[in-house]
Parts: sequence; structure tokens; C-alpha cells
Amino acid sequence: MLESNIYNIDRNFDYTTVKSIVLKSLKIAKEETLKKRAYVSQDAVCDFKDNLYPNDVKLFAPPTPLLKSKIRNTTKYLTWRLLILKRDNFTCKICHASVKENKGLRVDVHHAKTFDDICNENVVSTVEQALECKELWDLKNGISICYRCHKDIEKLRTKLRNMFILRHIGKI
Repeated sequence: MLESNIYNIDRNFDYTTVKSIVLKSLKIAKEETLKKRAYVSQDAVCDFKDNLYPNDVKLFAPPTPLLKSKIRNTTKYLTWRLLILKRDNFTCKICHASVKENKGLRVDVHHAKTFDDICNENVVSTVEQALECKELWDLKNGISICYRCHKDIEKLRTKLRNMFILRHIGKI
């Protein structure tokens, strides 16, 4: 199926090829996420949020890993991802590494505004709601970046978010 050049840059894609590439990438990302993630019960998350924002009625819970996986397996997501990769010429927009130059390079598509934040703001709790959410599929909100840069961005984003939370509850 996919031999030396796993992205087959010089040819047109058919749906099954694109789907196999994306699913392989998602499977790797899912495995890495599950290894790192400490599962917290939904009640504990709500209690934490209630203490963090006592004046808010209730904050919407972030989408579950299962819902995210279902959304990422839709044709609309695969198309969105492929359009961004093609627009950015399968090149990391941070370090400028290219799939053409580095055959083993894994290029991800990153939401500049986080997937969770978009789902929270638009109250997305089902795949159908996600498919109707225009902000989730905005091409301006996506960027092609290599795995290493994506990992660095997520570490920085988490650090900044944690600093904001600690400052908000008065620990800093």
C-alpha cells in the first residue's frame, strides 16, 4: 500500500489512502495520550471547577477521549486535516521540516484555538454537533507542525494554563 514515501506527496490521494494515513497518526497519538493521561472521575472535575469558579452556574465538561476519537474519524475531519496539510505543503510551519526532505517525519495538524475550548464554547457534546460547528472546521485555525514542535507547543500551553489556574485561585 504505502511503501517508501508514506505520504505519497507527488500523487493524488484517494479516500482510503488518506484515511489509513490519518488513522495511523491518530492511533499513535491516542496511545501516547492514554499513557500520559491520569483519568479523573467526572465528579472530581466538576467539584474542581465549582471551587475554581464559584460564581459560574456550571462549566461545560471537556469532550471525552472517545468523543474526540469519533470526531477525528469523520470524513469532515479527514478532509479538514488534508486541506491544511496540502495548504502548508506538508511542512512544519515552526521548524520548516518537510516530509519531502525527511521521509520519517510525522506532520500533525494543530488547532491554534484548542479543540477542547472550541467544543466548550459551542457546547459540543455529540459528533453531530461537532459536524455542525463551523469554528471547529475553520482552516484559519489549523496549522501543520511536526510531532516534536507539536509536543513542545502542548507542553507550553499546559504550563501557561496551569499558571493561569493557580493565579486565579490565589496560589501564585
